[in-house]
Amino acid sequence: NNNKQQQQQQQQQQQQQQQCRGPKSKRKAMRPPPATNTPPPSPTPTTSLSLDNNGQSKTEGFGDLWELDLSTRQWQRLYSSQATNSTTGAEGPAPRWGATLSAVGGKLFLYGGEEVNGTLGEVWVWEGGAWSEAPQTGQTPTPRSRHSANVCYDTFIIVVGGLCPNGDETSDVAVYDTSSGEWHRPFLGVAASLQPPPRKRHSAAVIGTDLVVFAGWQGNRNNTGSYWADMWILDMENYEWKEKEQKGAIPQARAGHGVGVVGDHLFLWGGWGSGSRTFNELHYFELGAGAWRKQKRGVFPSNRYNHSVCVRDKELVVFGGAHNADECTNETWLLDVSSIY
Repeated sequence: NNNKQQQQQQQQQQQQQQQCRGPKSKRKAMRPPPATNTPPPSPTPTTSLSLDNNGQSKTEGFGDLWELDLSTRQWQRLYSSQATNSTTGAEGPAPRWGATLSAVGGKLFLYGGEEVNGTLGEVWVWEGGAWSEAPQTGQTPTPRSRHSANVCYDTFIIVVGGLCPNGDETSDVAVYDTSSGEWHRPFLGVAASLQPPPRKRHSAAVIGTDLVVFAGWQGNRNNTGSYWADMWILDMENYEWKEKEQKGAIPQARAGHGVGVVGDHLFLWGGWGSGSRTFNELHYFELGAGAWRKQKRGVFPSNRYNHSVCVRDKELVVFGGAHNADECTNETWLLDVSSIY
């Protein structure tokens, strides 16, 4: 009995100590994949705008496609445009950067981007281990790069903004129906005053029937170009834009950042801003309250921009990016947001 009482007292003490310290997940928000004795192959350091396709390292464009198994932390290369083996490198899209990759119904849709010879406007589909060029009909948009692309209503991809071949940014909205290959441009002929200002390297995320666009860069703003810190909400049922009032710990103006949505929270990490400053801050926006909060606890990756972010359950997955103009990275970081709110 005495031994049993002592064990119970020890358990109570341990529980009290744990409550005082808080759970481990709250003390360490972001974490890299665990180290292994033999590192698996991984993509070349890149400033990819999608998690695992294309991108660039300094001035080199990539045309490879990679898949990360989050359960094993193993990378696998699915495709390389430089490969000659037909099982790993059949004909497909040319190497590029500033493109987007969207997952729809077991397929991957690649759109836009840049290469040495100019701006691209094709749509490519990855299905069954091979690329094929998809049809484009209807109100086909101007080729662009450094835009955003989000899946909405299961089969549609909504593209916003980006850099056009003439060197100017756009605020154009184009919706691609992946089931038919038809484009729709709901704001053709609509006054510019009813749309966000043009921009590139902004972020966009779907929350319910809203598309939330934040920040970015406009090259012809104020003569020399500057960063945005505004937020716009697109009602995708009625196709109406409205600027969202922000309060709280509003992030500094920036571009090249990444966002992910968990529940009704928009998480933002990284980017670069005025004075060539790069960020490694984590902010999250509560859509209902219209307020930003800044996460101050935890271990964060080093500053970077032009990385990619995706969401799995309640985890953000951050890949790649650039620390500065000369140094890119192929690190992968995970953030368990359940430890934050």
